Amino acid sequence: MRDSVFYTIFLGFVSGVFLRSFFDIEMHFLILSIGLACFGARKLLGNSRQSILFLVTLISCSAAFGAWRMDTDVRIQSVFSQYENTEVTFEARVASEPEIRTLGVHLYVEPKGFDTSERILVTVDRFSPHVYDLAYGDHVSITGTIEKPEPFTTDEGRIFDYAGYLRARDVYYMVRYGDVEYVQCDDALLMSGLVAQKHKFESTIEAILPQPEAGLGEGILLGVRRALGPDLEEAFRITGIIHIVVLSGYNIMIIIAWLTYILSFLFAPRMRTIFGISSIVLFVLLVGASASAVRAGVMASLLLIARSTGRTYAIVRALMIAGVVMLIANPFLLVHDTGFQLSFLATLGLIVLAPLVERQCMRIPEGFFGLRTILTATIATQIMVLPLLLYHTGLLSLVSIAANMLVLPAVSLAMLLTFLTGILGQFSVFLGTAVGFVAYISLTYIISVAEIFARLPFSSISLGAFPFWIVPLAYILLGVWITRASEQSTQASYRLESLSDWTIEEEQKEPAAVLSTTAGSSLKR
Repeated sequence: MRDSVFYTIFLGFVSGVFLRSFFDIEMHFLILSIGLACFGARKLLGNSRQSILFLVTLISCSAAFGAWRMDTDVRIQSVFSQYENTEVTFEARVASEPEIRTLGVHLYVEPKGFDTSERILVTVDRFSPHVYDLAYGDHVSITGTIEKPEPFTTDEGRIFDYAGYLRARDVYYMVRYGDVEYVQCDDALLMSGLVAQKHKFESTIEAILPQPEAGLGEGILLGVRRALGPDLEEAFRITGIIHIVVLSGYNIMIIIAWLTYILSFLFAPRMRTIFGISSIVLFVLLVGASASAVRAGVMASLLLIARSTGRTYAIVRALMIAGVVMLIANPFLLVHDTGFQLSFLATLGLIVLAPLVERQCMRIPEGFFGLRTILTATIATQIMVLPLLLYHTGLLSLVSIAANMLVLPAVSLAMLLTFLTGILGQFSVFLGTAVGFVAYISLTYIISVAEIFARLPFSSISLGAFPFWIVPLAYILLGVWITRASEQSTQASYRLESLSDWTIEEEQKEPAAVLSTTAGSSLKR
């Protein structure tokens, strides 16, 4: 399939989902009508305009499909609508790992006895008994009032569509501060074993390492942020390194990088890739198979394939296909899931923008810790996610690149040491403590960098709320710049390759060398 056709279909589908997310009209019929009109006009006009009308027809039809897919989910009526504002008691299964927040615990549960697969969000007071003992797969009894989520205004003055945010997680209704009672554990032996091992692993780390180092170690390894505390978490946000303590493709790729490095002495590259993807699947199951975990696993798998094949051209298509598949499964991800947006943009930046940035950083030595690679990856991802982050947070970090340069080389080491601490500590207190001491040093270093940079008076700038249309406009301009820069880079590479077999023989007649086909100089094959 030609590039123009492939990218037209992708952009059309995404545009259709995007438009229907904001406009409550029969968008798919309107767009499809435009496409059919262009198709009819294509038959009537000459060949000079047929190619343009073909692309317009293609993008209209794919946009109509995207709008129709979004429309089908928008019009779904929840089975719990009949219980709205009514106090009920029901049994449910915890569908993902409990989220420990500052003011409470968030449980995403799958109710039993209802003919539906949708979930309900249950918020629980963090001081409720046994709330911290709940795990993915547990069966619980819940009593509370079923309510419909309402939008609210953030501290930055933005209206947050809370209902849309929860719909992206297949949640239509919620129970605020309900009473939760434990019934029994999950009857799935595989998941029960994985969850039990995870909790034992976390308990070992917390027994050896103090807080907040233990919380940071669990965060960079498992995506757990409950022990960081609001002050330290805010420092990580200000310095632009919060991504290391959320479950992202970056964290998973570091884990897989260590595994594939060890296996490089045992298996061929193809087998290492297969084992790496298998490990990603197991890790996603271990952390609860939540939407964020699945998303991170998909992105990390694509990066792993890109590294093993070296086919950047193919991996861009694979990334877009993966994005379309995820949007077909859940179209609310496009507008209402910030994690999906950031993961997709960051991965795209590593694929298409990092090579352009690296060409400007060739004078920087690679070094023992991969200095140039870290710098180019950091700059590329920061550029790609900047417009979206500014819209959501209103916070422009001026120390992000410097903080990432200092922190990222220590993250992989801290992850490895934290992992060894949790494993060895289950068999030997002495070995676990010995390795834990080194892990403590690396984790303390990361925390110190975050706190020092966050205290600087110029560390960040708080921006006011601005219209959303600026975000897509910024990405359109960024896409045009990347396309032109890539074309110029390709042309420059082609010119260098075409002259690589030529040598220049010069006769020093003048201070400056003169390239000519005369007696002054000659160009020889």
